[in-house]
Amino acid sequence: MNSRSWLASIGIMAVIASASGCTSKPNEPTGLSASEICDGTLDSSSRTALEKISGSSNFEENYFGTSEAFTLDRVVKNLHSDTSERATCYVSNKESAGKPLLDIDFEAVNRHPSPDPEGADRRNQYEFPMGEFAIVGEQGGATLFFSCPNKGDSGTTQFVKATLFTILPLAADEMTILNSVSRRLADKMGCADVANLPAKVPAPTGG
Repeated sequence: MNSRSWLASIGIMAVIASASGCTSKPNEPTGLSASEICDGTLDSSSRTALEKISGSSNFEENYFGTSEAFTLDRVVKNLHSDTSERATCYVSNKESAGKPLLDIDFEAVNRHPSPDPEGADRRNQYEFPMGEFAIVGEQGGATLFFSCPNKGDSGTTQFVKATLFTILPLAADEMTILNSVSRRLADKMGCADVANLPAKVPAPTGG
């Protein structure tokens, strides 16, 4: 190979190396719309809610140590697993500098709290008449228990606990987001008929 051919080959290899170096990594911005995050589980109302409380229309999914994207299939598969093994949807944007604006997690459980609207009012919380128990906490974040009998390595459980943690201010919109993802999961698991998750989140009690 003459020197000119050798230099040309080096140039081509450099271009290929440069292109491969630009491949997105799990923690790099992906530029997703609200309709694309969390396996496309946000309906129109929840997309509007997310954009409203975050002040953004462009998001990222950070997988924090795993190369596997959040999918409902992974949620179902790992519903009975420990926290570190469960599928969690982490959502961030440019302004949050990689820190999650919110993360959504699901867990198989056999118990749930009892509704207590008066107690929620004293604690400046919001309870919602849906599922088995649904609440938005004083410091932000939402929790939703819904009926969904399912089997796993730990046995059969009767409920799913859905949790949304967030750095965003307290807002009833958080339940709208959590409910949308939960409804899609209930459909996936075949328990939508007993989950009591309405298409539209009802007005809260308390707070």
